[in-house]
Amino acid sequence: MKKSTLPKWLKVVLAGCGLCGLMIYFHFIPAVGRELTGMLPEYTHCFWLWLIFLWLTGIPCFGVLVLGWQIAGTMQHDNEFTETNSKRFCWIARLMVGDAIFLVCGTVLYWLLGMAHPSMVILSIGCGFAGGAIAIAAKVLAILTSKAAALQEQSDWTI
Repeated sequence: MKKSTLPKWLKVVLAGCGLCGLMIYFHFIPAVGRELTGMLPEYTHCFWLWLIFLWLTGIPCFGVLVLGWQIAGTMQHDNEFTETNSKRFCWIARLMVGDAIFLVCGTVLYWLLGMAHPSMVILSIGCGFAGGAIAIAAKVLAILTSKAAALQEQSDWTI
C-alpha cells in the first residue's frame, strides 16, 4: 500500500466505524433493550435510563473518531509527526479511559440500584477493558509521535 493511499483508507475505516457506531447506538441497542424488557418485564422502567446512559457512552467514542479523522488529515499532508498529533493521541487516551470508567461505574451503580442484571456488569467490565486497551495504545502512540516530532524537528535544522 502506498503512503499516499493510507490516509484515505484510514478515513474510509473511520467513516465505516462511525456508521457502524450510529447503527449500534440508534438501532441495535434500542432493539435489544426492547427485546430484553419484553423478556424481563421487571426492568421495563429502566429502559430509557439505560438508553440515555448508553448514548452518553457513545459521545467519547465519536470524539475519538473525529480526532482520528484529524490525524488522518495531517497524514495526507505528510505531516504526521507533530506535537499536535501527539496531543490528539493523548486526548484519545483520556476519552477512552474516561468512557471506560463511566461505563463500568454507571453499570455497577445501576446494578446496585436493582436496575441491571449481573451479566451487564460483566459485559461492561469487558467493554471497559477494551476501552482501557485502546487508551494504552493511544498513549503509546502519543509518546512515539512526540519523540518522532522532536527528531524530525532536530533533523530539519540539520544541513
